[in-house]
Amino acid sequence: MTDNEIWDKISTSISSKYDLSKAYNQYNEDVLSGKMKSSKNIILACKRYKEWMKRDDIYFDAEDVDRRIKFVSKLKHWKGKSNGQPFILLPYQQWIFANLFGWKYKETALRVTRKALLLVARKAG
Repeated sequence: MTDNEIWDKISTSISSKYDLSKAYNQYNEDVLSGKMKSSKNIILACKRYKEWMKRDDIYFDAEDVDRRIKFVSKLKHWKGKSNGQPFILLPYQQWIFANLFGWKYKETALRVTRKALLLVARKAG
């Protein structure tokens, strides 16, 4: 069995565990299916995101992620052509929030990801 066949088998069993109506989960699926072109590192991060669904020592706190995304949407641009408009996170930005704030240890409820280095090109949203 090839790596892709093994991954497809794992993906099928996991996909029922998370809500694809959430933009961050849909983004993850789009990257893994090839619908969204992405770098090798993003693809690996998306695979890790799905693999963590199988782990017993951590859980995904979707309520916390959604609360943080909702908070950002209450903030408003304060200058430029978007002055007064709310910040609306793009799916990839929501996916970043999900990776940073969603994964927590079951025993302590502390976040799994404590530090991150994020490099984004200018005008990338």
